[in-house]
Amino acid sequence: MCTAVSPFSRRAHTYDAESQIQQWAAERLAAQLPSTLQGRIVELGCGTGLWTAQLHNRYPENPISSTDSAPEMVTQAQKKALPNVTWAVGQAQAVTFPADTGLVTANACLHWLPSPARSLTALLDRIPLHSAIALSLFGPGTFSELSAVLSACRKKTVRLPAQSFLDAESLATLCSPYRLVLTRWECKRRFPSVHSLLRSIHRTGTYEGGFSLLQGPRQLQQMEAFWHQNWGGIWCSYEVFLLCKNP
Repeated sequence: MCTAVSPFSRRAHTYDAESQIQQWAAERLAAQLPSTLQGRIVELGCGTGLWTAQLHNRYPENPISSTDSAPEMVTQAQKKALPNVTWAVGQAQAVTFPADTGLVTANACLHWLPSPARSLTALLDRIPLHSAIALSLFGPGTFSELSAVLSACRKKTVRLPAQSFLDAESLATLCSPYRLVLTRWECKRRFPSVHSLLRSIHRTGTYEGGFSLLQGPRQLQQMEAFWHQNWGGIWCSYEVFLLCKNP
């Protein structure tokens, strides 16, 4: 469900083991779902089917149409053998919404859309008015410590892809015409080392350039020292926004 299909396909086999934050976001999103639901569920950016499985358990009688742009992610998802689920490879921008769509949902993926504000607006314009909506996406506060550490160690500003994600103000403006309720969450995860943090990022396909950020053992030591000095350990922040509407 991203523009960079290849990295996510390459990491499909390791994604589930490193998806703690995506699962944390899914738990918050699940709390916003309607208690009962009529019609089809259309899921965008299904990945390896972690959120799909939760949706199926919550609404076992509702058919689910799940799509992702990374073919290997869909292949992994199909291995979960969930009944009543139809899988497809495709871009979110091309997904159609049948008249019986009761819920449109996406967990931790829409931040990767190209020109995200324009793409999200175009997507919301196509969703039937009677459909519930439950979306989660990461914000620019994600990996803020990593960006600060790299900037300090390299003595120049280092921008990571996450810093281009839509912020709260932009999302609030986008949500207003569609009666979407916007909520913000922040999660902090502690890693045993910088190497383990970069390995986790690498194994989800989120940022395959993670290890290229290192310029030898000396910089790794500098990064570890800066992290401990400023945060008392290798802490990493994740900013998550929920965009929800119940009919």
